[in-house]
Amino acid sequence: MEKMVLSDIFRMIGKDCYFYYRPKTREVNTIHYYYAQEDHNTENFLSYKIGSGISGELIPLPRYKDIDHKNIMSFYIKECVHDKETRRKLFNILRNHDFMDKFLAAVKELDLYEEYIMVTDDIYIQLAEEWAEENGVLPAK
Repeated sequence: MEKMVLSDIFRMIGKDCYFYYRPKTREVNTIHYYYAQEDHNTENFLSYKIGSGISGELIPLPRYKDIDHKNIMSFYIKECVHDKETRRKLFNILRNHDFMDKFLAAVKELDLYEEYIMVTDDIYIQLAEEWAEENGVLPAK
């Protein structure tokens, strides 16, 4: 499995995506990973494990609603996309309720993905650093 930095994971946080950090192992996993480790149904697992059982061991990463992906994507379009037709296409995608996957697919199709990553990386790094500081998971110096 490819190693990722925290900002890459923040970039992946979507509507139905829940990530948790486990300080003991310094790993980030989805709730599906933790569920697969147990013999509980999802509802019981969520209320038991996250609610009380191992809540001290798992720190939730921000939810989709906490990361303003639409604003970040708009910033990229405004600052970097100069072709009017391409701008219109990308802004139209952002008008949709479920825009993330469509936007990223369009950016890849237009061969702009590497530029998008480069331009938005500092924003996601800042979000990740703020989360790490708030949750006391900064690396030891």
